[in-house]
Amino acid sequence: MEYTSIEEWFLREDRWNKEKPCLNIDDINTPPSGYTQSKADWIRELLTFQFLHPGEWKAIMQEYGAQQTGNHSVKRLDYYMTDEGEIRRHNEQDVYLLIDLGDNADIALLKKVGDAIIQTGIWNFERYESYCNKDRTGRQSYLEEQIKPEIFALTDQEVKCVNIRCVKALDESRFNGRELFIDALNDGFIIL
Repeated sequence: MEYTSIEEWFLREDRWNKEKPCLNIDDINTPPSGYTQSKADWIRELLTFQFLHPGEWKAIMQEYGAQQTGNHSVKRLDYYMTDEGEIRRHNEQDVYLLIDLGDNADIALLKKVGDAIIQTGIWNFERYESYCNKDRTGRQSYLEEQIKPEIFALTDQEVKCVNIRCVKALDESRFNGRELFIDALNDGFIIL
């Protein structure tokens, strides 16, 4: 079956076809064979289906358990959807990338940088996932050595410094209108 939509993918009669099962038998977080889009798209579509069709999802998960072939299978999704429809990672305290461009940053520059980060993928699903899979020291190094230089390059050197860190909630802002919060899992940003 050629992939067309998540509903067709999950609601087809032969959803456990060995060639193209509806879920990856070894790891539910990895797209199954036949799914041609990114892992980020897979997780987003999967969570949307789960949210819109809870009864059918429960049945699929029961069938999925019966399909398991070994003890090393990953059966739990790493991500979930909040009641507000936002995607979050289970047991993760770092939700937003907080970018402080200093006192010279104005709303126009923050918007330019936020748009560019989203469009270029400097801080996207894959990079967020890579960040989450590191220890505390590795996370800080990743931000400082890989992400920060790319963000600084977006400013056309209109600012003298770029400070970045990951935070749990928006209330960690100083609310000075100069901070940019990037939400990689939901492809958005907020200026506070």
